[in-house]
Amino acid sequence: HTVNTLPPATLDSFLDHGVVANTIKSDMQTALDQLVQLEALGIDLAAVTAQLQEEGVAAFAKSFHDMMKSIAGKRHHLLAARQQYHLRLGSYEPA
Repeated sequence: HTVNTLPPATLDSFLDHGVVANTIKSDMQTALDQLVQLEALGIDLAAVTAQLQEEGVAAFAKSFHDMMKSIAGKRHHLLAARQQYHLRLGSYEPA
């Protein structure tokens, strides 16, 4: 089993109209101009980035906690349903 953090709706949308392309270096000047505009509007990109990172880590931590809680519940259920046998060795048991 795997843990998939990609929501099915996102994958469906990408499969419907997504495009794979190497865009990291395309139109760099526009990206730089937009960063300057954000700063001019008083938007602190470092603060926004830090907040998004904090919220993202918290969301993943909650998901991880929920998953571990679910696994523990399933484990408890499986162990409770397990038959237990008590064997005796008779005269071969240690004193």
